[in-house]
Amino acid sequence: MNMDWRMAKAASPISNLIFDGLRSQGGGRVAAGFLDDLRVSLSPTDRQRLLEDLPLAPSWMHPLLRQIAGAVERPASDGEDRRDEGSSRP
Repeated sequence: MNMDWRMAKAASPISNLIFDGLRSQGGGRVAAGFLDDLRVSLSPTDRQRLLEDLPLAPSWMHPLLRQIAGAVERPASDGEDRRDEGSSRP
């Protein structure tokens, strides 16, 4: 039986569940709130494993998986640039 490369299984069962969930939602239909909920509900170990399993996921999932894992800093919602917090620049 040939396995479809798009259905490759990750090392982590949690990663597999997330891959399947994103696949069922489709690339353009995943709400940011859903990704935030996933990130909050995963342990730091699960988020790290998700990043380790990233190469096994389809490329369209990579930005979503990075956001779930917390590897992407989201823009501040209040319009402030938080990257320079604590700096002495005005």
